[in-house]
Amino acid sequence: MSAALLPPSADVKRSHLFRIAPELRNRIYHDCLFTEELIVVDANCSREPALLHTCRQIRKEALKIFESNSFCLPMIALGYTAPTAHWIHRASVRKHGVVFTKSTGRNIWDNLFDWLKRYYEESSHRWNCPEDLCTQSTLAYAFDIVDVMKSGDSDWDMVQGVLEIWRRTVNDG
Repeated sequence: MSAALLPPSADVKRSHLFRIAPELRNRIYHDCLFTEELIVVDANCSREPALLHTCRQIRKEALKIFESNSFCLPMIALGYTAPTAHWIHRASVRKHGVVFTKSTGRNIWDNLFDWLKRYYEESSHRWNCPEDLCTQSTLAYAFDIVDVMKSGDSDWDMVQGVLEIWRRTVNDG
């Protein structure tokens, strides 16, 4: 059996870390895991810090502290891939900022429409970004259009038609 699957009993009881008060442990986790800088999630940094994988107890205590950071998620033409989806989900669940790199071209619209369709079908997550971190509020408007039309029981073809008109106004504006 791997160490990650073992119950925390013996190791937690022996660890000096767990002998100190939880408030002090949280301060240690904060000092190790929190930063005021945006964390860029790319090929060089796509995983959680190793500290979160040392044992279940540390993960349970420290994960929320790590997730209180803001993350920058460079996306190529808004491609919605599995790793991208993972970080977008984490950001939307935790209400954290995800900032995207800027892309242009027809491919960006195709990818955005694919993402919006997945969102409409409830198989992907909404793009979520606090206003103070957002540089692309246009993207949020697209999700707002889907939300409003879906609440009015519009089918995807109608939503897509409105989004296409919206796209033309964005491109012309």
